[in-house]
Amino acid sequence: MSGYVQYLESDAVEIIAEGQESDLTNFIEEITVSEYPIDVQDMNVTWQEPTGEYKIRNHSWG
Repeated sequence: MSGYVQYLESDAVEIIAEGQESDLTNFIEEITVSEYPIDVQDMNVTWQEPTGEYKIRNHSWG
């Protein structure tokens, strides 16, 4: 699974992810959280054919 997470000005989060459907379904279940400090109140899911645009990259922070 690969993609990105972007925090939006409206305190919302946009997640774009590609991968196997079963992995994505599990991911959606895992991020549906309503436990402080996380409170997912609404989620819009759009299924599309994968583009292969998102690659896994290793980052070194610091």
